[in-house]
Amino acid sequence: MRTTRIKNLLTDNFSPSKMEIIDFTNEHRGHSGQDGSDETHIRLHIGGEIFEDLTLLESHRRIQDCLKSEFASGLHALEIHILK
Repeated sequence: MRTTRIKNLLTDNFSPSKMEIIDFTNEHRGHSGQDGSDETHIRLHIGGEIFEDLTLLESHRRIQDCLKSEFASGLHALEIHILK
């Protein structure tokens, strides 16, 4: 399950104090043949000490870099919210 893999990757790399991963793929059902079951659209709320000294752009880049394998295997959209 993609959300579990994402949770594990982010936990291993960032040790977040707060994290919520929401699959909102079903909101895109019917777009380009999507049936809403592929976990292709993810909303992430994440916070932790590691993000305190990073700019928003740096935080997003590090998260996206961490999840490169997920983008390569079908993750289409990642909405990131950094919690301070």
